[in-house]
Order: sequence, then C-alpha cells, then structure tokens
Amino acid sequence: MRVDATGTPETNSDGERCIAAATVTLHGTGSIGPLAMNNGAIGGGAFGLQDGIWGLQSFRDGNGNWQWAWMPVSGLNNIGLLIRTWGRVTYVDQHTFTIDDGSGQHVKCVTPSDVTVDPAWTYIGVIGVSSCEKIGEELHRLIRIRKQEDIASYQ
Repeated sequence: MRVDATGTPETNSDGERCIAAATVTLHGTGSIGPLAMNNGAIGGGAFGLQDGIWGLQSFRDGNGNWQWAWMPVSGLNNIGLLIRTWGRVTYVDQHTFTIDDGSGQHVKCVTPSDVTVDPAWTYIGVIGVSSCEKIGEELHRLIRIRKQEDIASYQ
C-alpha cells in the first residue's frame, strides 16, 4: 500500500512534528506491522526538526564510574512509527496507563474513548503509535493505542 498525504508540516502543542490539515489518499491495499522495541528505545533522540525524548540515561563520569541522569536520550528517532512493546502496568486510569519493562523507563499509553482500560491488568503487550507529550520544556515517551485489539493482557 502507498499513501499520499498533503498538508502543512508543523509541530503540535506536544512537540510532535505532524502534517496539519492533511488530505490522505490511499493507493492499493495492505497494512504495516509494528516494530518491536523495549521501552528505552521508544521516542529516540532528536532528528531534523523533531526534538528528542528525555529519559533516564547511564553514562561514565570522568573517573570511569557509571552514573544515571535525567537528560535527552540518544538513539534513532521513531516518533510516528507503529510499534509494539510490553511491560508491567504501574498506573491505570480511565483512558491512560503506564508500563515498565524493567528498564526503569516508564511509558505512558493513551487510548481512544471506545477502548476499555482494565485496572486489574498486571502485565500487558501493546501496539500503538510512538509519540510524545510535552511536560514543561521536555518531551516524554507516549504510545497512542488505536483500538482494543492492540492491548494483550498476560495476567
């Protein structure tokens, strides 16, 4: 399948690059599969006009000791891609939940209004669009879930 999108490139209020007032034309049939990644890889570093995500990063100090700091992350920027990830559910409300795969990188997931979020979830796998949300001046990891079938519970 091929897609033609026409509109104005801009950065939305959450710091994500997008095509505003887009018209989309589909050519052919088919679908894409999600790219699997761990929570630490979601979002990625800055690329072009898309700012990078902030997260907990490890580095060696001047004495060769490992340190942890909250800072811009490095890595391939994947904002806008369809992804698959997994983890332990650490927070749940009506249309959001947070998962942690053990890396210490908590990832917020948001759902459409027709998706049911179950407070009894313990471990889940999700498929969604890698995105970001602006908190202060920082961009944080976010996954936009598309539909109920994109959430699999592993209780």
